[in-house]
Amino acid sequence: MPITTNIKQKSEEADEIAELPVIPVQTEVVEIAGTVKIEDLIDLYPEVIDYLITEYGFFCVNCILAGYETLEEGAAMHGIKGADFEEMLGSINLLLNGELEYY
Repeated sequence: MPITTNIKQKSEEADEIAELPVIPVQTEVVEIAGTVKIEDLIDLYPEVIDYLITEYGFFCVNCILAGYETLEEGAAMHGIKGADFEEMLGSINLLLNGELEYY
């Protein structure tokens, strides 16, 4: 194959690649505070639902009060307070930032 044909072919391949859609990569760190309403948390990040239920028995995600209670208030109702709450909050943030694997 002549060199000029090879260059033209490579140029056409590069043009095809340039037309592919760009998929944005999340670069922003997500940090949830204990003051977030439970309903807002599950609306924004539904992936935390199974984690909270399985790891903490935190069924507040299905509660009618989820729109009114903060994450910290809901946790306190289930005895998750102080250091235990901070650990739960930290693990949620790790999960949302892809630093904690959960299946």
